[in-house]
Amino acid sequence: MQKALLNLLSNAVKFNEKGGWVRVAVRHDGDCLAIEVSDNGIGMPAGAEALITKLFSQFDTSLARRHDGIGLGLTFVQRVAHYHDAALTISSREGEGTVVNLRFPAHRVVRALEVA
Repeated sequence: MQKALLNLLSNAVKFNEKGGWVRVAVRHDGDCLAIEVSDNGIGMPAGAEALITKLFSQFDTSLARRHDGIGLGLTFVQRVAHYHDAALTISSREGEGTVVNLRFPAHRVVRALEVA
């Protein structure tokens, strides 16, 4: 889980411009736990969201691309989400940024016990 979150944060920073922002939000959403990583970075063209979770896939495959990587980060995040019964959604707009949501169902959330 730690590596999955690190991949999300790393991508948000890597695909952002100087002076951009990255936001992390964690909240209870009904009985579920929702984790959201968002940024105002370069974003992706329509339809790229479905491609980038495939093994070794990147939306920019040109030889002149500006960012390193081999396309494993979001594949790893997707597999971690699957193993934890979580839903992974990615929404992005080119030039406006990306929002990645992980939503964990109630049976995967550990509730804190109140100590008297």
